Amino acid sequence: MNGAPKSVTIPGVERTTAIVGVILAIALYATAGPTIAFGAITGSTFMIVNFFLLAIVGRAMLAMSSESGGLSWLGILLIPIKLLFFIGVSYLIVRRLEVNLGAFIAGVLTQPAAILIEVWRTAPRVRSIAQPEIKGNQV
Repeated sequence: MNGAPKSVTIPGVERTTAIVGVILAIALYATAGPTIAFGAITGSTFMIVNFFLLAIVGRAMLAMSSESGGLSWLGILLIPIKLLFFIGVSYLIVRRLEVNLGAFIAGVLTQPAAILIEVWRTAPRVRSIAQPEIKGNQV
């Protein structure tokens, strides 16, 4: 293992979200049934797509600001427009597809769990905070 520092990446978070979402769906399928598992995997997939589109919107904002020398009105409006779009899509998923709301929320929460897992996985390892020298019976 080399000493190069690692960092959290968007593809890493998306991959971990998918893994956690599948594990959750399998567990819910075994314990609560297929409709609950479908709701969880739908919420997890929703968050993966949301995070992917957030990265695209962020890149678009940076591109627009570099072209104009500052933030443009369209760049400022991209985030609220994306947020409103995803609020509407989540409503349609829950109401029109009749996805179980609790399972959908559990699937959505796989992304914060995945972010925490990725931060833990990429964090530098420290042996201990203090390493006293032990000489005989003296510390």
